[in-house]
Amino acid sequence: MDTMHPFKLGTLALALLLLNGCVTRKLWEERAFRQPATPANLTLAFDPRRQDVLVCYDEFSDRSFKSRPRAFYLSRNRARLEAGRKPNFVTPGRAANLAAVPWQTTEPPLLADDPAEELQAVLTGTGDGFTLYSGTHEVGEYHLPVYADGVQRTGQILLTPFAVAADIITAASVIGLIAWASGGLNSY
Repeated sequence: MDTMHPFKLGTLALALLLLNGCVTRKLWEERAFRQPATPANLTLAFDPRRQDVLVCYDEFSDRSFKSRPRAFYLSRNRARLEAGRKPNFVTPGRAANLAAVPWQTTEPPLLADDPAEELQAVLTGTGDGFTLYSGTHEVGEYHLPVYADGVQRTGQILLTPFAVAADIITAASVIGLIAWASGGLNSY
């Protein structure tokens, strides 16, 4: 029985180490997310025209490693938030002319002069969520959105043909190296 030449064995081992991944699979793994920055710099404001709370915070991107200010209306985006989807964002500057919703970090909320109408919030310990109160009545518990970066999907679609080609070349290279190392091709 012929033994494999050390050069062939080393080349085969190196090829298997370097060419063992599936490029297409790695391309389609969801890795880039948008999430609240640390700190999130959360502010809440009530918009009487819309009868909705404007949530303003800083969002961090896994893709760019940068933060930017974001804002969305709470009630109008409730279903999207519950589904883990990106809310419909608005300009954070809208909060400038709105009444701020007071918040604190401990429960229960402080009582307002008129508890039946005053909105208040209690922040979560991590600062990425809050419980909203109308007076002493709990309206609901909310978390700032975490969602997959939609920009990635377009890039994935555009890069898929190249990833498939790379996978085919990789598979053919490994098959060729195995054939060469086992003596199926011209010997060294």
